[in-house]
Amino acid sequence: MVKRWCFLFIAAGLMLTAGSSICRAQAPTPPSVGRSEDEEAWRKSMSRTPLPRHGCFHASYPSTEWLEVPCVTAPPIPHGLSQGPTREARAATVGGAGGDYLAESSALISSVMASFPFAVVASEADSAYGSDAFTLQINSNFFPTGLCGATPYPECSGAEQFIFDNDASGLFSGVYIQNWLIYKGAIPPCPPSWYTGPNGCFINSAMTPVSHGQIADLAGWDFWGAAANGTDTVILGGAGIYANEQDSVLGLSQEWNTAEFNVFGYGNGSEANFSSGTTLAVQMDVNTTGTLTCAPGGFTVEMNNLTLANPCLAVGLPATIYFIESNAGPSAAPSVSTGSASAVTTTSAVLNGSASGNGTPSLAWFQWSASNDLDAVPQYSPCPRSQAPSASPIAKPFTG
Repeated sequence: MVKRWCFLFIAAGLMLTAGSSICRAQAPTPPSVGRSEDEEAWRKSMSRTPLPRHGCFHASYPSTEWLEVPCVTAPPIPHGLSQGPTREARAATVGGAGGDYLAESSALISSVMASFPFAVVASEADSAYGSDAFTLQINSNFFPTGLCGATPYPECSGAEQFIFDNDASGLFSGVYIQNWLIYKGAIPPCPPSWYTGPNGCFINSAMTPVSHGQIADLAGWDFWGAAANGTDTVILGGAGIYANEQDSVLGLSQEWNTAEFNVFGYGNGSEANFSSGTTLAVQMDVNTTGTLTCAPGGFTVEMNNLTLANPCLAVGLPATIYFIESNAGPSAAPSVSTGSASAVTTTSAVLNGSASGNGTPSLAWFQWSASNDLDAVPQYSPCPRSQAPSASPIAKPFTG
């Protein structure tokens, strides 16, 4: 039987969704700024290369060997978490125990690779810690843990944060893991070696030192968090790749089903304030066997001054979340045009169209179905992003 194909094309960017009928635009990740395809492949390969043992490690392109480096003590600064997951997406101010997008899986998550596929940013200053002070955070859901103990503190949950601190002074920049016991109500005396923070107790892993970076480097970084077999790992890929692996304190691998990622203030609930005209595309590649959805909400109390754009999209295998955030002023809406499908057979076709960001960074993706009902079982196929002021042709072969 010959299948009938319905096509719709939408470009989304900067709080605008422009379209005709149905295809939504989602961009595959090209090589990051300043990196060749070979270097990009090397980074991804190294992220899958096991560390030789627990500890702190570094690798430089093109070497495939992890080199152990001295660990240092992470600063005792809390990257606070709310007393429970906040289910809202506020119009402005990303973070602050809400106001973000979450990647939610119907099964366990074993790792998240997070990045900014493109970043238009001139400068950033933290509300408390100064210029180029910020964190990258991958934050887990809240979950039960035996470390909470028994009554009189029954409303207790564990949570984990994979952290890259970029310290303004350059003295305390690095990657590490911050583990939390979060309480609703009174906070008991914290366990030995744990610190008291907002809403609970926290303890840091050792930190792998990283050279101080600039906010302009944002699109050149990849950030990983992984939990498997009683081991938790955090990795930053930038000018080289930095890794930290430790025994799991809370047993995250048995409980991780939701992740939050973004760039936030440096700590203690501070805000990363970006210069006017900033636009960031956020991407999370989630390793899970479950169905991935994108939901409003958030965990961290740190913030940035950007505004979330709609839509947030969950697509494909590996499951991926994409969205845009910006503080740029009004601009021309992205424009799209859906062309006719070509090379149509009973099992394949080529989708055609064009998209223009009209100067605004935009995501583009095709949504398609083998019936007239695109909302019944929609399929998503990524296409190149469009940022140019003039329309760029897009063609995407697929089978199904």
